[in-house]
Formats: sequence, C-alpha cells, structure tokens
Amino acid sequence: MKAIVFLCVVASFAVPRHEALGQTRGLQKARKLGEQKAPPPPAPVQTYASSELDRAIEELPPNFNGHDIVFVYSALEERKRQSDKSEFETTDQWHQRQAALLLEPIVGRMTIGSVWTFVIGHVRSVYDADSQVLQIYVPFHSMLTSVGLASSFRSLSAKTESRTSSYLGTNAFGVIAEVENTSYTIHEVVFGNAQSFPTVEVKDSDSSTAGVRVSVPSGPDAAKQMKPEVSALAVCRLTAPFTMSSSDYSDRATVSIPFTSQFQWNYVMTQLLEVWIFDRKSGVIHAKLRPRD
Repeated sequence: MKAIVFLCVVASFAVPRHEALGQTRGLQKARKLGEQKAPPPPAPVQTYASSELDRAIEELPPNFNGHDIVFVYSALEERKRQSDKSEFETTDQWHQRQAALLLEPIVGRMTIGSVWTFVIGHVRSVYDADSQVLQIYVPFHSMLTSVGLASSFRSLSAKTESRTSSYLGTNAFGVIAEVENTSYTIHEVVFGNAQSFPTVEVKDSDSSTAGVRVSVPSGPDAAKQMKPEVSALAVCRLTAPFTMSSSDYSDRATVSIPFTSQFQWNYVMTQLLEVWIFDRKSGVIHAKLRPRD
C-alpha cells in the first residue's frame, strides 16, 4: 500500500472537508515525462559590492546592486554558530575568540563594524503631471508579531526568492489533483530607529504604513524614463543579535484551489543610517535621507 502524507492545515478560512488534499509520494512517479513542467530559465548573474561605500559620493555605479544580503545573512548565521562557547574553552578564551570574530571580514575587507548597503526592492512612485513632480515613497513595513521585537522596529524588503514545485495530492475520498507549491524566501533589513526619520503615510493597495518620501521635479517625458528605474538603498550598520527569522504557511491545498505557499523571512538587524533614492540604471542619486538631528 502506498503511503499518503496529508498537508499540514493552517487555514484562515473554512474549506469543505471533501476537498482537502494530501501529498501522495508514490503517485509522483506516475506523471508522464511530457506532463512535467520545464525548469525555469537560470537567473541572470548579479555582481555585488565587496567594499565599503563612500557616503560622500554623489553618484553610484550604473546598475549598482549594493551588498548581497543573502550572503551576508548566511555569513552572520554561521558566525553565530561559531560564537557558541565550547565546554573545553575557558571564559577568557571565549572572550578572546569573540573579539577576533568581530575583526574577521565577512565580504572583502568588510567586518561587523563596516557600513553596509542593501538595495531595497519595494519602492513606489507617483507622477503629478500638474506640478511636474515625481513623488517617490519607500514604505517602512511593520514586523510580524511572532518575531518578538519591540513595536518600534520596522523593515525594508531587500530580496525575495521563490521556488516552485508540484506533486500529486489526494483527499479522503480519493480525488487526485496536481498541487503547485511555492516557497518564498524573503530577506529584509530590520532597524529600530524608524522614528528618527521624517515619515509620511504610504498607501499600498488597501492598506497604509509609514515611510519616507522624496519629491523629484521632472517633466513628463523624463519622469516616464525615470519611474521604472527608481530604487532605494539602505545604508546601515549591523547590530546585535545580527539575524532573526520567521516562517509562515498559506491555506491548505484543495481540489478547487490546488495551490499552497510557504514563506521564510530572514532578517538582518541594523541601525539605519541613511536611505538613498537613486536611478538604478544610471546611478544618479536623487536624494539622501538622514535621521533628524
């Protein structure tokens, strides 16, 4: 008899019991080769910064990607594992090793104490044709309640990666359907000094949050070219505990909705020094937003 493993139920709305699907590992082999989905094309190779940014510069290199937050997060996680005190070392030896770890480079010559730059993915822009001004908004997201940070902490989304797979599922009545599962890994810059920045209300779909805003005077033709390339850069220092994470799941798959999702949030803890608004293609810096004095 082939084993049947049922999906974990984390539902936010009621689903008829006769629709709930479970994964059938044995039936996975029954799918014909012609029915298999073609693998997605490889992502373009991106190059990231490996040195500290000069905060006095007026223009960034074209197509600037900042530092690789995925690599930095992984390196910080490994650094945490190395920080555990061994039962075979004295407290003095452990303190000496911690001091040495702080000086070890993470990327190039950059260490825990360096100034890091992460490109922010979630930026909104709205053009006002009457005043000929492009309004650029960078929302400060609220943290998930399960993270356990103070309510004053906010985050900036830096990178989202997704991976999709599928399997054949069955419910209690033997109905079989192909279920598509998408796993999302979201890396975010987290900071506790959002109140130090002058913020405005930023509307996003049917919700709103606080964020920073920049007004860039521009004619309509220039604004059309500028709008798709507008990006933001988080200029920051790393702070303890350096990393945190949280996970969540979507509603269970059903016969009528054969989709499910998994979410993993990886947070890099920082003190936000500045937010730069820049043109990703040309590297032109439109504004540098700093905390209030």
